[in-house]
Amino acid sequence: PIELEAMLSGSALPSYSALAAYLLHVSAGISAGDDELQPRNENGLFYSSHETDYCLLYEPDVDWLRGGRGMLTGDRAERIGEAARAHGRKAVVFGPGKYVGQRELTTMGVTFCQIPYDLHPAG
Repeated sequence: PIELEAMLSGSALPSYSALAAYLLHVSAGISAGDDELQPRNENGLFYSSHETDYCLLYEPDVDWLRGGRGMLTGDRAERIGEAARAHGRKAVVFGPGKYVGQRELTTMGVTFCQIPYDLHPAG
């Protein structure tokens, strides 16, 4: 189980695969073994359904999370959106924050969910 309070404080960060499995289940109701869920590219793509690409910008390291390397930038969002659209899908991106507004992301076909706060259905 993911302990959100411990995650918020940084005292117990889950592995990438454990958090990806949790987010996929909570947001889309899809169960997958966490050993299957690893980032496939630099944009954090960890799972694709027929309709949606799921990306997680995350490393279980407090300094990494606070340092801004996991932030969703306009360039990264455009790459994620283009890749999803090329396969007729939309994209859901989980990450610690973003530097681009949701209105612009929507035009790219990208939905952003801030972790660990937006753990509600995303798609």
